[in-house]
Amino acid sequence: MAVERARRASRNRRQHHRARLEKGVQYYRNQRLHTASVANISEGGLCLQGSTGSLMVGDVLKLFVTLPPQGVRRRDRLCLLQGQVVWTRNNRAGVRFIDPPLENTLELRTYVKLAA
Repeated sequence: MAVERARRASRNRRQHHRARLEKGVQYYRNQRLHTASVANISEGGLCLQGSTGSLMVGDVLKLFVTLPPQGVRRRDRLCLLQGQVVWTRNNRAGVRFIDPPLENTLELRTYVKLAA
């Protein structure tokens, strides 16, 4: 009971709505290219899952996120973002975007809104 209450409280603290993203993401860390899956994404960050075991809190990543077509846009949209790992747990990592370009923020906001 207390665990469920804590989970609900943690969800309520989130600043941005999240959406699932069925595409993988590529990222550079220490001048090496890695690939991982995305558990969820928001305009403020994303949750990586899969091969994230070597990531550590504080790591800065260059991310290549491909958003699927939405609305009138008929092609995938590549967003180049920079992020910082803010937590790691059980082969997952939370990444907060660092100063995302306005265009990418708007693309992410639209994707999350339409995917919900």
